[in-house]
Amino acid sequence: MAEEKGFTKNGELTAKAGDVTNWLKADFELGHGHAMAIYALLKGIKNEDSE
Repeated sequence: MAEEKGFTKNGELTAKAGDVTNWLKADFELGHGHAMAIYALLKGIKNEDSE
């Protein structure tokens, strides 16, 4: 979905945090913390096993 929105290309994040979190908040009604967690996954800062 992030690639369809133009936020990633070939699995690499190309968008700024604010753009991604604004999208997640608007389309999925996420809070800021949850949106930032997904941004971190997309950026590769965290993985699915991180706490």
